[in-house]
Amino acid sequence: GKDYEYRVVATNGFGSEVSGPQPIQTLRSSLNNLATRGVLGSGFSVLIMGFSYEGTGDISLLARTQGPELAVDTALTPQQVAADPIATLKSNINGVITDLQVNDNWGAVEAERDEIISLYSPRTFALPNSDVNSLDAGMVVTRTGSELLTIVSRDNGGAEGIALVEIFDITEELPNDATNRLVNLSTRGFVGTGAERLIGGFIIKGEVDSRVLIRGLGPALPEVITNRLSDPQLRLFDSGGNLVQDSEGNEVGLNDDWEDAQREEIVEVTAQVGAAALPDGSKNAAIVATLDPGLYTFFLEGVDSATGVGLIELFLAD
Repeated sequence: GKDYEYRVVATNGFGSEVSGPQPIQTLRSSLNNLATRGVLGSGFSVLIMGFSYEGTGDISLLARTQGPELAVDTALTPQQVAADPIATLKSNINGVITDLQVNDNWGAVEAERDEIISLYSPRTFALPNSDVNSLDAGMVVTRTGSELLTIVSRDNGGAEGIALVEIFDITEELPNDATNRLVNLSTRGFVGTGAERLIGGFIIKGEVDSRVLIRGLGPALPEVITNRLSDPQLRLFDSGGNLVQDSEGNEVGLNDDWEDAQREEIVEVTAQVGAAALPDGSKNAAIVATLDPGLYTFFLEGVDSATGVGLIELFLAD
């Protein structure tokens, strides 16, 4: 396991004293991959994916925005996908937004293309691009320390289409308390129906389970955002396509209103990860789950097929 308690015994010539138990965590897992599939829209519906990592030292990541590739690997047609995505990596430090890297066509520069190809599965779980001349976007990112970054994805021609934004942790060692690791995903975008639902995905890598908080927001978004999703609903699936259950067999992979099932646990974990508290009585959705290493997918959709702008969030709570 990963959670232990320790006591300290102090001894001298007159006797000994034993401290109370203190918790300590040994093994830990990490988020090896974060992904969001959604529509590259415009205005408040533009697809913006934020992610953060915590720890010390360097972290290296592979970032991709796939459009044309989705028409090869999925049931989507070329008419449904983003024809020519461009991805911009941004930082926000004390309100100052800086463009860090931009990529249009991932294979346009030979050295960058070869580096990306070297990171394909199984090293990072990233599936290979089928065409080095495709108009998908991709870049290798190396940063230091703890940060919050965003990837803004749009279509070069301004057309709307479905795209997949992905982050892969290149680190090959198992995480420990000194390792920089991905801990958070948040993506704002248009939530439609069918293929245009906002879909999040992640891979937990390691030898132990991890506790996660997943949220789907609509009413909690700032009022300046028009067309907010009025009543979001979340569904969380394992790699077999099954709704996630807890250790006692209770179904925790489906939530409509966040206060319906796990209110106290959601409040506790929300404070633990430093997320903004959800308003009482609101129709935002949230799930807390303890998950084994593996691949997971979650869907944000509107109740009764409602549509609008929504936000998905994933927090690693271990």
